[in-house]
Amino acid sequence: MEEYEDVSEKDPEKTLQQVERELKRVIQQIQILQGRKQMLTSKRDKIKDSIQQHKSAKLSQKDWDRKDFPWSEELKEKLQSVFKISKLRAHQLPTMNATMSKVDAILIMPTGGGKSLCYQLPALITKGVTLVVSPLVSLIEDQLMGLKQLNVEARMLNASCTKEEVNAVHFAMTDAKSPMKLLYVTPEKLAKSKRFMSKLQKMYEMGRFARLAIDEVHCCSQWGHDFRPDYKFLGIMRKMFPETPILGLTATATARVVNDVQKILDIQGCLLLKASFNRPNLIYQVPSELKNIDYIFLY
Repeated sequence: MEEYEDVSEKDPEKTLQQVERELKRVIQQIQILQGRKQMLTSKRDKIKDSIQQHKSAKLSQKDWDRKDFPWSEELKEKLQSVFKISKLRAHQLPTMNATMSKVDAILIMPTGGGKSLCYQLPALITKGVTLVVSPLVSLIEDQLMGLKQLNVEARMLNASCTKEEVNAVHFAMTDAKSPMKLLYVTPEKLAKSKRFMSKLQKMYEMGRFARLAIDEVHCCSQWGHDFRPDYKFLGIMRKMFPETPILGLTATATARVVNDVQKILDIQGCLLLKASFNRPNLIYQVPSELKNIDYIFLY
């Protein structure tokens, strides 16, 4: 650092030149440090990603298809007696075993592949309530209708609920004797209702917050095609409820989106499960008049 005499009164122009020179050197040093910071930040993020990928790989090496977990027999019994299903599809059992083991997981499975069963069935054999975050009320209503036919106790909270309905759900959340197993909410409900979050905290303290299932989890990421701002609020859930396992489900997500979702939800290194997108039940037919056409251009 340059030492200079304060001669502002005698020769202010000379003092200004000295200050300008030192200021220039300081700015150059700051630029060097900023470049160093960016380099170290990038290196740190790459190392973190590598560590998390290693954790995910290690989790994926476990045999999640096992049928000798403490809950395996009950899982099989409820599958048949409640859902009337005799056989699970690929990746459903590993996902269920992971969430029952309180392991965070993300399941990528095509639409109609059976993602909802991966949290509905575990909810029946787990103490407490499984909270399901879903983006569309219509999707929630469809699931509630199906669960009602199966005599599964499930409820919903959204803006259209009456005061009496809201009070009843809030009471059930903290009632140890309540039969409610699944509670569906929109992300907006979580983000905008302090009262609900307070009840959720109480439910957690009572040991009744079984798991958090996030449908269409790609909506958390700005890199996703259906990004919704209120989904980012879910980033606080891990800090507020550290012992509650998180299960993210989506039908479509790139590697970039999956990495971003893990960071937002603070579940880096979670178990990643990806089902095949081959749909053998779908048949594609080409009209006879198009069979002899070499190229088809779609606009």
